[in-house]
Amino acid sequence: MDAMSTVIGERRFLYHGTLPRARCVLISSESRFHSEQERLSLYLSALEAALAGYEVMTIARRGGMFSIIKGVEDGQGRLHSVSSSSMELVERRFSERALMVLGTGGSLMAAEDDGAGEDAAIEAALSFSSVLITTGRGRLMTSALDHGIDVAVLRSSLSSEAGREAARDGAPVIDTFSSFMSLPSLYAYRSADGRYGFGSERFDIMRL
Repeated sequence: MDAMSTVIGERRFLYHGTLPRARCVLISSESRFHSEQERLSLYLSALEAALAGYEVMTIARRGGMFSIIKGVEDGQGRLHSVSSSSMELVERRFSERALMVLGTGGSLMAAEDDGAGEDAAIEAALSFSSVLITTGRGRLMTSALDHGIDVAVLRSSLSSEAGREAARDGAPVIDTFSSFMSLPSLYAYRSADGRYGFGSERFDIMRL
C-alpha cells in the first residue's frame, strides 16, 4: 500500500493510517534501553491514556516501544507513531510493530527526507501533542519545553541521571499518566485476575 503525504511544519511526511483528530498525549523515551519498571510505567501510562479517551503519540526509534504499543492496544485507543527512520526501513525491518500501530486505527509517519532523522520526528510529534510524559532530560524534553508543552518525568526513571536531571529542572515526577492529571477519570492497579497484562503482572482499572 502506497503511503500518503502531508506537510508538518516545513517538512513533508509520509504516513499510513489516519492522522490525529485532536491533540495527543505524547508518551516517549529519551533512551533505547529501559529498566523493567520503566517499561511497566510506560505501558500503564499508555493504557490509562487510551482508556481515558486520549489519542497517544510516540516517537519510534527503530520499530517503536512495545510497551507503549501494547498499552494503547490493550486500552483500545489510537496510537500515532513518528519514526526517526525512513518509511522504507520501518516497512522492511519493523513491519510487525508497524502493523500493530496501524491496527489501533492510528497512524505511522516518517519524514519524506530519509536523512531528516530524530529532529524531524520530534518536531512532528510535538506539533500534534499537548502533554509529554518521558523518561528524562534530553532533546525531546528540551524541545517540548521550547514549544510550551507540559512535561512530566516517570518516577521509575529517577534511577538514571537523565531522569533526575528532568526532576531537578522542575518536571513533575509521576508514577503513570493518571497521576499527572488534576482530575483523573481512572487508575490502573495490580490485580491477580485483572483483565490487562504486561509481562507476568496483571492489572485492572478503577473508574472514578
